[in-house]
Amino acid sequence: MIGTGAAILAMGWMPVLPSLGATIGAVVFTLLVYLWRPGPLLGLLLGLGCGSCYAVLWGESLLTARLPAALEGRSLVIEGRILEPPQLRQFRGGGQRQRFVFSAAKLACPSDVVGCPAPPHRFLLSYYGAQALQAGQVWRLTVRLKRPWGLANPGSFNYQSWLSQNRIAATGSVRERSLQLLAQPEWWQLPHQ
Repeated sequence: MIGTGAAILAMGWMPVLPSLGATIGAVVFTLLVYLWRPGPLLGLLLGLGCGSCYAVLWGESLLTARLPAALEGRSLVIEGRILEPPQLRQFRGGGQRQRFVFSAAKLACPSDVVGCPAPPHRFLLSYYGAQALQAGQVWRLTVRLKRPWGLANPGSFNYQSWLSQNRIAATGSVRERSLQLLAQPEWWQLPHQ
């Protein structure tokens, strides 16, 4: 158990995930040696290997949930639901920004993109228009997305890690004239005050 926990913790600090095949190979080899000659050190190594396999699988699932590089910066049409009440920010010049988490149920990929990811996806979107948005509404939007990115300086807030922890596949902005309201939230989907 100590080895498993230590491996999972250590994998979180690695800049690059090790190969899943190599990790599984190391676990199988350690298991065979452990079955042949059991001992506490081999048990610890087996725990490290199992924890490493779990962490690599989890890391791979986070990386595959991200927006593919081929879709970055392109205008895409998505349909889905606003999951949380938008955060409103007023600017000094009179404009405003609404930032919200959007669960895309449909994603229209351009015809030249191979291997379009299957929804659902969670996007963190910003909208700079005057239309009031609320949680639970279903919209068709044209967005421009980018992959999660953020500074990871020691001692500062790690934005990229926060996006991964919240399963955000991409961040982006909504095109002003592209909003089409498809459905209002039902009474059970309204946020509680």
